[in-house]
Amino acid sequence: MTPSVSNAPMDSTSTGRSPGLSAAVGTVQLLAAQVLGLLMGFAISAVLTRGLGPELYGLYSVAFAVAMWVEMSSNAMFRHTTIKFLAQADDWRDTGLALMQSELAVNLVAGLGLALAAPLLARLLRSTELVPLLRLMGLYLPLRALVHSQASILLGRGQFARASVTAFVHWPARLLLAVLLLRLGCSTSAGVWAVIGASFAEAAVLLGMLRLLPFGRPTFSHRRVLGYALPLFFNGLGIRLLTRIDLWLVQVRSGDAAAGQYSAAQNVGLQPLGFLGASISAPMLSVVSGLARDNAVVAARRIIESTLRFLVCLLPWVAMAAAASSEIVRFLYGRSFLPAAPLLSWLLLAGLALDLVSVSGSLLTAAGKPAWNLYVTIPIVPVALLAHWFLVPRFGAVAAAAVTATLASLDAIAATLLMRRLWTVALPWRSILRSLFLSGVVYLLSSGWSSPGWYLLPKFAVLSLFTVVGYWALGELTRQDLAAIRSFLPRLFGR
Repeated sequence: MTPSVSNAPMDSTSTGRSPGLSAAVGTVQLLAAQVLGLLMGFAISAVLTRGLGPELYGLYSVAFAVAMWVEMSSNAMFRHTTIKFLAQADDWRDTGLALMQSELAVNLVAGLGLALAAPLLARLLRSTELVPLLRLMGLYLPLRALVHSQASILLGRGQFARASVTAFVHWPARLLLAVLLLRLGCSTSAGVWAVIGASFAEAAVLLGMLRLLPFGRPTFSHRRVLGYALPLFFNGLGIRLLTRIDLWLVQVRSGDAAAGQYSAAQNVGLQPLGFLGASISAPMLSVVSGLARDNAVVAARRIIESTLRFLVCLLPWVAMAAAASSEIVRFLYGRSFLPAAPLLSWLLLAGLALDLVSVSGSLLTAAGKPAWNLYVTIPIVPVALLAHWFLVPRFGAVAAAAVTATLASLDAIAATLLMRRLWTVALPWRSILRSLFLSGVVYLLSSGWSSPGWYLLPKFAVLSLFTVVGYWALGELTRQDLAAIRSFLPRLFGR
């Protein structure tokens, strides 16, 4: 896709792709960027842990975690807000400027607040060495806001390839800077300056693409931004609390060892599926918002129904991994982490449910109802708190995982039903029944097939092939689906 920098509204037909194909290609492109970040993140962690040692790396990690919490909160406010308004904008430059200024202003205040509060935070965390690192992170926040706002503008414009390609600038630059700064003798500040330098490089690339600076007086009202940003902020906060309360209360009620097991299970059960949900929801929001602007409701419904069907059809792979949770944990972490296996089984289900929450939430936003997200997310948080508080001491960490999976599933059902009410789409009941049946079969096969170590990979390959053939035999995988896949692959590689 060759993006345009004109002031015209996004037109998916001008790219030569159907809107559904644009969303699918955008999902894969964004997912590739997420996977790159995951792999490069491991490499950067390895470099920093070796160069800094446990104590100094711990200081860096704490400072970065504080800044990341602020960054994620800001991103929850503005990412989908920007995509929504840009997808429906007549003058994308004016709208983009207003949204960029709003996000930058919030993060300038947050960065200044973090710098001023650094001594207090350091005392609370009982480490005065954190003060200079937290102040540096105050510089990091507005810089990341500039990056996020520019990337969101590209996503809202339907320029998914350009929005994802900046990851191939950020992560290699961050790794190289970390290595260079450590060799020059920098200590804990090496990791912070590396991410700041990489963000400068990423921002420069994005500025070159958009040619839009955060200066001037837009006509687009900043008050309209708040009508979306605030509900999305509280919704994002609720989702993050749902996936953090369990870990915190496991630590409080069951101890550090149980918390370590739980955190390991979260890393495998929630993070990869979280990448998938984020990669689907942004292109969906962009494409469906554009179709809603053009009153192409039938096309929007078709894309929504296909996306719901795709997510439902992932159930057998979740069942496959859940049945092999002991083998996965042993392969990744070793025998000492085997108590995390039953936790992983539950959290895999929670991960898929949260993908449905993310996608349904983006569709509520596309329909102009961002506050509806709060109806299903906010009530879940106090229920989760009470359930974990009373069940974890009695049943252990597995109760926390079961509570999270159950509440995430209820959240997904409620969000999907709300989304269905707005968009009047048909739920894929036949796909649900076929997926449940095939999931049961795959679960039995996976649990009965012992595959220690690297033998896990061919096992998953064979069972994945079995699942695809099973969907074909049950009539779920149709000729139309195969034709769509054949048209999708060349477009993915730009042909």
